[in-house]
Amino acid sequence: DKPFMAAPRVTWKGKVINALLTPLDLLRVGWQFQRPIALKRLEERAAAFANMNPGSSKDNAGRSLEDSTWYVEKYNLALDLLNGERLTALGRHLATNGLSNRFLARNRVLREIDEAPECLARPVKSPVFVLGLPRTGTTFLHRLLSLDPATRSPLTYELFDPGLVDPDNYERDRAVRAAAMDAQINTLRSIVPHIDDIHEIRAEESEECILAMGMDLPMIPSTFNPLMRIPDSILEWDVAPVYRNYKQVLQLLAHQRRRHFNVKEDKEDPRWVLKSPAHLGFIRHLRKAFPDAKIIWTHRDPAQSIPSLCSLFRTFGETFSATDLNLRKLGQTCTNFWEMMLRQASDDLEHLGPGDVSHVAYTDTVKDPVGTVKKLYKALNLEYTAEFDGKLNKYVEESNRKRKAAKNAQGGHAAHTYSMEEYGIDESAMRERLSWYYEKFINKDK
Repeated sequence: DKPFMAAPRVTWKGKVINALLTPLDLLRVGWQFQRPIALKRLEERAAAFANMNPGSSKDNAGRSLEDSTWYVEKYNLALDLLNGERLTALGRHLATNGLSNRFLARNRVLREIDEAPECLARPVKSPVFVLGLPRTGTTFLHRLLSLDPATRSPLTYELFDPGLVDPDNYERDRAVRAAAMDAQINTLRSIVPHIDDIHEIRAEESEECILAMGMDLPMIPSTFNPLMRIPDSILEWDVAPVYRNYKQVLQLLAHQRRRHFNVKEDKEDPRWVLKSPAHLGFIRHLRKAFPDAKIIWTHRDPAQSIPSLCSLFRTFGETFSATDLNLRKLGQTCTNFWEMMLRQASDDLEHLGPGDVSHVAYTDTVKDPVGTVKKLYKALNLEYTAEFDGKLNKYVEESNRKRKAAKNAQGGHAAHTYSMEEYGIDESAMRERLSWYYEKFINKDK
């Protein structure tokens, strides 16, 4: 596999920070550098930051988040896998802080729901979930749908840290949390700037459900790659508690906004528009928490999407790994994991009614985004307004301008480049392996 070994593409700034942190890592100075990375230590740090007693999230179980200890077994498994990896000092620092932040967010959500249990009475009616393989246009489509004034999509900073830090001043709270989120995003960009070419992320932009679900589900950047090696175990998880808790996060976010804007009790909340590729493997559990949910599944030729998603998970690995990455093994891991997610999604959809799911081709979204959204609204029996149409066209025009400028800056080439050969994936073998998917979803209308 020597031709497929690749050193992490980390900036000089990342290398300097790593060099400065290495003595602390070697001497194990500070909680971030203790071995092993342990759930108890992470929870203690989160509780200290939240000014709560360690374990208070468990004490509050039943008064707020349901199945509030479900995450313990799953996170212990993920941490066992992560502790088997060789991490740089910077990678260990980022991983431990990222993990602790998930439990800090959990504690703050628990406390806020305890203080305002009436928020759980808010209905979450007919949410729309966008899902599909990573790199199949889920982000672009999600952001298009979020432009509808009748909808609401949770923003990055809201998903990362749903609890208010300044409950008496909603706007000041928004500014504080968004600034903190931007600081973390900028840190990531300074280490692996090519992440922006793969997935643009901003504090006040619509983002993936998995950020909030990560309070329960350990599918976050530091643990996702190791977990992809055990897809059978993951797909056996009963993640219904994760979705019940995520629903409560959405109810809390709705309550926060209603309280700030003094919304009348009889006025309905906007329809949630949500998104994450991770939903692919868990549609059956999603529907238990959201029985009237509408599903939109995006599709793209796997010969294009799989090497593209490999580059995403390569970037995850580069952020943390102290060793060269084996791109062939990464290609095999990604292909195996996401094929199993596709199969599970296909099986789960057999139990849904025809009006509950719509399929969207990536090529259609790219060629005619506004027309694609119009067709989706008709299929899902949603009202398509002139105001929404105006916002869509303006957004698409601006998006095209930015994309053209970015391409020109690269000398006419795409900023994000990838290939199947780079990850040791044999295209003919992959097409044969996924022939069922091509027949059922890619070539069905050809």
